[in-house]
Amino acid sequence: MSDMTMVERVARALGEADKWQRTDDAPDYRAHLPAWLDYEADARAAIEAMQEAPDDFFAIISIKMRTVRRETYPVLRSFLRAVVDAALSEQKP
Repeated sequence: MSDMTMVERVARALGEADKWQRTDDAPDYRAHLPAWLDYEADARAAIEAMQEAPDDFFAIISIKMRTVRRETYPVLRSFLRAVVDAALSEQKP
């Protein structure tokens, strides 16, 4: 298991995509903090946005899962919400 939370993973991915440009303008008091923290709020927002996925998203998932299991939208929606809630509440070990 990784030492990174899902929020940190997403924040690091956002930082990589942004080529870590925000760290150049970081206030002095943040200079000693890890660079990914500059992207933490955006990471949380990105993860939260997945929590209320539209029905067409679940239709695609349902089609892909149908060959494996018979699942319906409510099951998939509950699963996605649980995954997002877990990602947002995860604490570093």
